[in-house]
Amino acid sequence: MKKFLVIILLIICTIIITVGITWIILHKNHTEKITALNEQKNRELGISKCFVIKQYRLECMIRTLEVAYKLSKWESYYLCLIFDDFSTMYKVPWEVFPAVIRVESNFNPSAKSPADCYGLMQIKMSTGKELAEKLGIRFNDKTLWNDIVNVILGSTYLCTHIDKKGLKGGVKSYLGGPDYKKSIKSNHDTRNYVREYKTSVILEYEKLSLMFRGVVDEQGYNYKDIYTTPQGTDPTPLIFTLFTDSVDTIK
Repeated sequence: MKKFLVIILLIICTIIITVGITWIILHKNHTEKITALNEQKNRELGISKCFVIKQYRLECMIRTLEVAYKLSKWESYYLCLIFDDFSTMYKVPWEVFPAVIRVESNFNPSAKSPADCYGLMQIKMSTGKELAEKLGIRFNDKTLWNDIVNVILGSTYLCTHIDKKGLKGGVKSYLGGPDYKKSIKSNHDTRNYVREYKTSVILEYEKLSLMFRGVVDEQGYNYKDIYTTPQGTDPTPLIFTLFTDSVDTIK
């Protein structure tokens, strides 16, 4: 009889342990699923919020260019899409890009300098070809006359120098070339050009920054909020998903 009871107890204990282990496994799986669903929901909410914030920011950037340079809404829109992506990727103030364009070409896409620099951001053929190859962009004698490609190439070139030398040093390198320090020692004209135009770009940048803050306030937004990236979202801008492999090479 006792032996029978022991067997019964062992069976009951085995059942209890089995049920307990099964419940723990099921509970763990359920918890993991709930956690995964919550994370996915938070990501989706973050992406949605990120998109909304970007739209607010673009709205203010577009308005700033319209007021500052009398550009059309269409011109301001496509330029600001590029400026914002480069600003986000390289952590560079977006205002520096239109400031350079204002000083270099005054937003004239047909501008050509005596030094054979072309388009909005006044890029030399040799520099444009080198950048285009790294980005995987087909290059020919008409490429620099394409406004969008010109700004992408010019912004890439500018950001790489700012990334290495800071804002003012990067602007100097953009205007005078990567070896501008050697050039200004031996060439009086280059020294005056870099000094004069660097000052003009920085002043233009500072003016735009103040205007942009004014537009943000006018629209009823918080300046700090429109530069917030929600946690759990991918901050990589759209334009750089096209050049994923090449961006690392350039940076």
